This record gives sequence, structure tokens and C-alpha cells, in this order.
Amino acid sequence: MTNRPEVPDRAAVLAAVDAVDNLPPFPEVVAEVRDELGRPDPEPARVAALIEEDAALAARFLAVASAPRYSPTAPPRTVRQAVVRVGLAETARVILAVAVYERFRRFGPPDARAFWEHGMAVGLLGATLARMADASPEVAELAYTAGLLHDLGELALYHLYPEVSAAIAARSHKTGRPNHEVERAALGVEHGEVGGRLASRWGLPADLVAVVAFHHRPWAAPVDHRRAAQLVHIADFVAKHVGYVRAEDVPGEDFDGGAWAAWGFSLDDVDAILERARASGKEAAAFFA
Repeated sequence: MTNRPEVPDRAAVLAAVDAVDNLPPFPEVVAEVRDELGRPDPEPARVAALIEEDAALAARFLAVASAPRYSPTAPPRTVRQAVVRVGLAETARVILAVAVYERFRRFGPPDARAFWEHGMAVGLLGATLARMADASPEVAELAYTAGLLHDLGELALYHLYPEVSAAIAARSHKTGRPNHEVERAALGVEHGEVGGRLASRWGLPADLVAVVAFHHRPWAAPVDHRRAAQLVHIADFVAKHVGYVRAEDVPGEDFDGGAWAAWGFSLDDVDAILERARASGKEAAAFFA
């Protein structure tokens, strides 16, 4: 007879998230780089100096900047050269992805690379969809950041309750029900809400907190943040549909048609969106190679 893991209830899960102290804080360098880039005259040398304060981050950033996409001839020899090659705006996105990956890859699910590849694919596609719909650059940036972090709650749940999380994933596969639905049935809470709670604890912006929290239920998101939540919901669904999905996920989850309509997409857009989704997935896979 096998021993089943003790399943916590909603109150216990949320209390554990509020009390967890062995997850690393959100990387400060991300905010520092963004603050510098938000100045009227951002300095590549200052951005490079901030990145160089973290040796692991600097090494990974150099490796990314050496890819043919950024350096078709010779790789950069310094972080400052890498910043110039990548470009200031793109540097902010790359640093977010690298910093989060380096800081959290030892936590959460065992397939860390697949976890973050999916997140980046969703972020890249979300930003692309925003541009297709002529949304503002700020909305595109929010879609990228929230897409990258949208499954943050899964990371926390795996860290806090590895056996329960594994059992939930197995149940999801056996029944064909989406992971978040099985989580809610078993725990009274799903990873979106858990991720939003963790993001709030870290002091991340309210719009980012809301999109992470409601990416599976965009219709329930606060009105001010609903469209961004809808965008990430679409990107998550499409990325899974074209194969950029973790082995533990069930691709055929519920889709909110209202999100599609709210953004003005039609059947005529499907082929272009699928093509961009495949491109986003390939870029994400190459990033973490």
C-alpha cells in the first residue's frame, strides 16, 4: 500500500506562500537595469556595470549576446559590447529572462529548462500579439514580462509541495483536465493565484501581479488589467497548441473565446499567429540551449 501525500487546503497553501523564506527574492538587477533604461539618456556603460555585479548573470548574458542573431561575425568580448550588440531595449528583455532563469532554475519542477522555455515562448508571443493588434509598447512589454512569469505559481507549488504537485500532474494527464483545474479541485487554489500572491509579495507592479494571477481566468481579472490578462491567456494557449508545452501540461485546456474577440482577432489571423507562435518557441528554445 502506497502512502499518499497529505494534501493541504487553500488556507494552508496561501499561508505557506506568505511564509516561504527559502525562495530567492526577485532579482534586483532587473529593476535597476530598467530604471537606467527609463532615463532620458541611458548609458550602455552603466547598464553593463549593473550586469557585471552578478558574475553568473554577466556570463550568461555574454553567451546569449554571442548568438548569431546578435553577433553574426565575432562574439562580444565585454558586457558593454554585448549591450551595444543586443541593443538597450532588447537588453532589458534578455536580462529579465536570464536573471529569473539563473535565480530560480534550482527551484520548482525538475524540468526547469522546459518550464522557462514555455514561459519565454508565451512572453515573446504575447508581445508579438500586442504589436499585431497595434497595442502600445508598454502593453507589449507587460505581455512579455507577464508571459515569462505566468507560471510562477507552479514553481512555488512544486517547491513547497513536490509530492502533491507530482500527483496533481499525474491526475491531470489521467483525466485530460488542465493542471490548473485539478489544482483548484485538490487545493482550493490554482497556480495563477499563487503566482500573483508571490509576485505581490515581491513588490512587483499591480498590472503584472494581476496578469499572472488571472492568466487562466482572464474574464475575472480586474477591469484595468483584463486586456493584458486576455493577451497572455491567448499566448499561453497557442504556445501549447503548437507544441511548446511542458510534458506535465495538458495542451487541450479551456480557451476563453471572449479574450480572442476582445483583442479583435479573427479566423483570418490564425495562420499568422500560429506561425509567430512557432517562431517564438524556436527562439525560446535557442535562448536556453
